[in-house]
Amino acid sequence: MSFAANAGFVVIGNPAGVDSMSDAEVKQLFLGKKTQLANGQPAKIIELNDGNADRIAFHAATTGRSEAQLQSAWSRLVFTGKARHLLRWLTIRP
Repeated sequence: MSFAANAGFVVIGNPAGVDSMSDAEVKQLFLGKKTQLANGQPAKIIELNDGNADRIAFHAATTGRSEAQLQSAWSRLVFTGKARHLLRWLTIRP
């Protein structure tokens, strides 16, 4: 299974996908600057809901962005047609 760990968080991908991802690649995916994995497959980003403490901690450690900065950046990307709204999960399941 493919995964990359950062500050206690794990980003998990499809077993048929890439073998590993750098911190920079994870950051680019979650900031909408990159839309494909290293093997050319499209990336499907799934986020926790806005305001979720785990989401805030993940982005502080991974992207270095606050909740307001993330919302602003993604609003611009969606408005300009460079990205679609992200899929959201309400909670993390153990």
